[in-house]
Amino acid sequence: MNTRFFEQLRQESPKILGWNALAVVSGFCVAYLVGQLIYRLTFHPLAKFPGPFLCRISYLQQCYYEAILNGKFLEKFPKYHQKYGTFS
Repeated sequence: MNTRFFEQLRQESPKILGWNALAVVSGFCVAYLVGQLIYRLTFHPLAKFPGPFLCRISYLQQCYYEAILNGKFLEKFPKYHQKYGTFS
């Protein structure tokens, strides 16, 4: 047997296992986000109501208006109601 091969494998295995673990965790994160996106656009009880796409799938737009533009999100509501209608 070639002992040099086994010695090299012993030295490289922690690096390989680390990258494999990172790939598995990244894959699970992507799968979770895609599943959440599909749920929010199709199966969620509020999915039938129209609205801005970014608001329908995440809180990013709200966070942007609240954090970056100092709380201007409520000022967008009249424009959203004109564009998408009111709900009653």
